[in-house]
Amino acid sequence: MKKRTSHVLAILLAVCLLFSMLAGCSSKSAKTDTQDTQSTAAAETTVGADTQSAAASTDNLPKENVTITQLVWMPDNPDIPLAVADAFMKKYPNVTIDTQMQSGSPEESIQPKAAAKQMPDLLSIDPGSYASSLADEGLLMDLSDTKCCNNQLESVASQFVSDKGVKYGISGGLCTCLIYYNKDMFADAGITEFPSNYQELLDACKKLKAKGYTPMVYTGGDANTLSNANFSYGMSQYLIKGDSKVTDQIKKNEYTFTGDEALKKVLDRTIELPLQGYCNDGWASTGYDESCQMFTAGDVAMIFNGTWLAGSLLSDDVGFDVGCALPPWNDKGEDLVPVVSSETGFACGNTGSDAQKAYAKALLEFWNGEGYALYQNPRGLVPAFNSDSISCKIVLDQRIADVIAKANSYPSSSPLYFVYLPTAIDQQKIIQELLLGTMTTSEACAAFDAAKGK
Repeated sequence: MKKRTSHVLAILLAVCLLFSMLAGCSSKSAKTDTQDTQSTAAAETTVGADTQSAAASTDNLPKENVTITQLVWMPDNPDIPLAVADAFMKKYPNVTIDTQMQSGSPEESIQPKAAAKQMPDLLSIDPGSYASSLADEGLLMDLSDTKCCNNQLESVASQFVSDKGVKYGISGGLCTCLIYYNKDMFADAGITEFPSNYQELLDACKKLKAKGYTPMVYTGGDANTLSNANFSYGMSQYLIKGDSKVTDQIKKNEYTFTGDEALKKVLDRTIELPLQGYCNDGWASTGYDESCQMFTAGDVAMIFNGTWLAGSLLSDDVGFDVGCALPPWNDKGEDLVPVVSSETGFACGNTGSDAQKAYAKALLEFWNGEGYALYQNPRGLVPAFNSDSISCKIVLDQRIADVIAKANSYPSSSPLYFVYLPTAIDQQKIIQELLLGTMTTSEACAAFDAAKGK
């Protein structure tokens, strides 16, 4: 039912080409060949292999007892940060790690810490204007002297550079959002091929519903997922269209949203499926975890979420055949403009003691080096490091490799919304207002502009 590939280096070579898409937006003419047969023997070792060549020298670390905090966004795999912390503390018995989980978006969890000037020692963070401002205020450390920073693919590393040139973050991997779907339900509804455009998607929903299936789970209670998935794909397809000039305008607050028909279409399609009756009962309050559980339990035919969920949604434990496809947000006759971006990454706070800062960087290196398999294997994410710097076993589902290759076949792409949308624009709140019916799309467009002046 599920196929995994051991051709790690071949996939990473393909990913290296794909990262040419990541510098904000891009266009390209060549397709990636994912059938490279280069040997992968050097890429397969056991968990605990020294992935980044001796992450941190114990000779340079303080010997005193130290407590550090890691604030991590990983709602789908909360055991991972605990496993990494346990392995790190075994290596450094003088260190105690207080592991805390972020809720909502990473930004929401970080804001009160930043306001109090009491940053976690290690934290999950999204690239974009907010993270850039934290780095330029001196609240995040410059990571340019770390191995994991220097081993990143340049295109994705550039997303974690502040306006003043601070290299503040490490990518959590290459990502896009996908529609994971129940192949058995699709077959029973007479759908032999996954939809290739938005109109076909609506038709597929109609057929599934006629067969008694709930077509799509909708996370109305988790605007962060709606922003990453529905909203980001709408922005990529209708407004940005792979044009870096547009994202630059948005970043600089030079884009006028009021009356913008493209943004209206983005917002309309962000909320359309539940309003058409194609989503689960109680969709307005459905959260992240519940949506995943509904899909894996076979209660719905589709879920629109990120590649970061591949380890869970494509697991052998799921009792049906799962397919995954790029969301057909394009209209009939139009090419898809996929979203290709960096996953939520890691940064180090810059408000602790010297000892805490030293061990924060050591923990960062461990996450992305010696302990990388503890992080990558359960999630099945696509690494964002140069292939010759990775020596642990990589677990990557062939279906994810195939869909990433397909994303690379399109002439242009755009990043996730948080890479370019100014922090002052709270699109999550606006989406919630639209779902509640307390705001029209025209009013929402004006709200985007009104927020820019705050």
